[in-house]
Amino acid sequence: MGAKNSKKKQAGAPAAAPTKADESAKKADAPADKKAAAAPSAADSAKFTAFLDKLDQIKKDFPENRCAKYLSRDLFLSYTPEQQEILYRCALSGIDNPDVSSVYCQDLST
Repeated sequence: MGAKNSKKKQAGAPAAAPTKADESAKKADAPADKKAAAAPSAADSAKFTAFLDKLDQIKKDFPENRCAKYLSRDLFLSYTPEQQEILYRCALSGIDNPDVSSVYCQDLST
């Protein structure tokens, strides 16, 4: 048994520890973060900013509005632009009807 183990050790040279340059190269080759790769357009950015400003105002004026109660600016911004668009379309009814305390889901297939 000892002969087999010694052959394996002799066959390959010890691996060198990764250097800072190796680590930097790996980071450069790594795929970019999805959020950074798909930045929202200027129009979407303005639309989402207006939506979030209105959301903040509804939180103050209608504290029982479930859309405003459970959706935060930080939560909304944590999603990718594609996900933000879907969430925007779903939550818009709660923002457009602030005096209603329910959240409505609309058919988004159209």
